[in-house]
Amino acid sequence: ALHMSDLIMKLMDDEDPLVRLRIIKKLPLIAEQVPSLCTRLTEALKAMFTNSNWRVRKALVEAMPAVVKFMGQEYFIDHFLSLSLLLVKDGVDEVRVAASASLADVAGVTDPNWVHEKIFPTFKTYAAEEYLIRVTMLSAFQNFLKIENLPERFRADAMAQLIQGTQDKVPNIRVRAAQIVQVLLNLPHLGDVRDQLQDSLTGLSTDKDKDVRYFATHARTK
Repeated sequence: ALHMSDLIMKLMDDEDPLVRLRIIKKLPLIAEQVPSLCTRLTEALKAMFTNSNWRVRKALVEAMPAVVKFMGQEYFIDHFLSLSLLLVKDGVDEVRVAASASLADVAGVTDPNWVHEKIFPTFKTYAAEEYLIRVTMLSAFQNFLKIENLPERFRADAMAQLIQGTQDKVPNIRVRAAQIVQVLLNLPHLGDVRDQLQDSLTGLSTDKDKDVRYFATHARTK
């Protein structure tokens, strides 16, 4: 196993990003089966968060739920949490979307109260940032709300952020919010907040922007 570990460590220094990408894609397996190797790889992995190849950054953040699950919260906080949160604001849309989905998935594999306390506040802060980041945040709040066993306070918080998005000053963001509300209306575990979701669409169906009105009305009739 040691020989294999040495080989993987060597490959992590390879100039070809695709070689590193293949190892990163195996990271969930490494974390589960060879945690000691995952520990050895820590510094090399941290350096990859700023890799110029966006696919490397994307694969890395997608591996994080497995890292939390098999390596523990403390290890994740110490090494990868702040780096993962930076990728939520990445310059590449696919990386932003992957990072926000992945950090929501962390709530599914660990204590969601901890995620609410340690990760969610950053998402709330980002929700007031530039246009593209605000769009990503709507997807993030959708991902959090899709989790069935989300604690009441956490869910109310995510709902409040999403409803805030329906009142954003940019029409495109209000359109995106309407589309997300439509998806959430179909989730059985959100049945008790259906009225709240419906009310937000009712508000949007009289919006001053015709595209927003169209999407909101369409969502209400689904």
